[in-house]
Amino acid sequence: MSTTYMSGRDAGPGRDSKEEEDLVWEILPMAMNNDLMSIAKAAGMQAAFDIMLSLGGSTIYVPCVEDIQRRLRDARIQREYTGGARVKDLSRRYGLTVRTIYKVIKSQAKEG
Repeated sequence: MSTTYMSGRDAGPGRDSKEEEDLVWEILPMAMNNDLMSIAKAAGMQAAFDIMLSLGGSTIYVPCVEDIQRRLRDARIQREYTGGARVKDLSRRYGLTVRTIYKVIKSQAKEG
């Protein structure tokens, strides 16, 4: 496993870079919080370490998949409405109330 943690740094007196790298990979999981451990499990330890390097100490929000799906649905509704689809048809197609379709159209118009 190749790391970027040593870039520009000396391994220190009496340590070779391989020994230092092994030590980092041994200690790293103990320094991670639950969120970062989840990232390591999903994307790999190197990805988690890279996130620590670039965003360490930051608070970030990661949207859930449902948020992305809702945004895609809303964009499709807006595109179909702009293309001439009737609100009532969109309501049936997407399983939403007519009122919700109008809200989507209004919010998409503000964003776009």
